[in-house]
Amino acid sequence: MHNEAALGPAKLPHGSPENQVSALVVRPLWWYFLLPDSIGAIVSKAVKKAISLPADLAAEAEAIARDENKSLSAVVQDALRAMKRSRLRGEFRELQGYWTNRARAAGILSERDLQRLLRR
Repeated sequence: MHNEAALGPAKLPHGSPENQVSALVVRPLWWYFLLPDSIGAIVSKAVKKAISLPADLAAEAEAIARDENKSLSAVVQDALRAMKRSRLRGEFRELQGYWTNRARAAGILSERDLQRLLRR
């Protein structure tokens, strides 16, 4: 993530009383999302979903998980993120094409043409 950090108390290692003093440490914000809740489980905002996959696709996903030493859930998450990036890239290219065509129709063929138009 970014270089954002939060201040939080931390106990020094056990031992003599002077080591029991609370110290102020700087930790990244993501650290606080990894803190265990009261029963020791990792706190997350994950939502469990049951999905159905064709047998061949399920086998391929499981093989990828084994090969990459990941959980099946992580493989599905990676695939969805890749699909999202691909869609966004396609939308960007579509918008870029639209505005390129509009610029050409307005006679803007270079950066110099654009600067000239913006100075008006």
